[in-house]
Amino acid sequence: MGLKIKSRTLNLSHDIPVERLKPYWEGLSKGVLMATRCETCGVAFYPPQVDCSQCLSSDNIKWVEAGETGTLVTFTESHLKPQGFEQYAGNYIIAVVETNKGLKVAGWVIDAAIEQLQVGDRVGISTAILSDGFPSIRFTPIKPE
Repeated sequence: MGLKIKSRTLNLSHDIPVERLKPYWEGLSKGVLMATRCETCGVAFYPPQVDCSQCLSSDNIKWVEAGETGTLVTFTESHLKPQGFEQYAGNYIIAVVETNKGLKVAGWVIDAAIEQLQVGDRVGISTAILSDGFPSIRFTPIKPE
């Protein structure tokens, strides 16, 4: 196996250019999840893209809401916090949801325990700004009537 030494822990921070995606970030701060749709070929994108990878158009991209509800596709409970998330208390549930507009979105499930969830459950989709100033996408189970 050879000689090994431990590496140092690395903390990376950098500025992310978001000017072309400004409506997405503004939407997150207002509680609305935004996506894009190419009006030329009809393909929708989440995460949003300002250039269509399908027909290569960049002239006809429109901002649209990604959806307010969706269906739980998959989920897991995280017991280990990655670097940058250590300040959050307790375990958390992360999930992928297919929105009512057919887009797949990753986020955090709130107001539910892992035992209460099943693939196929309906959820509401919202956004919030966390105490550290970062945005989050949240899914809240919709109770059947």
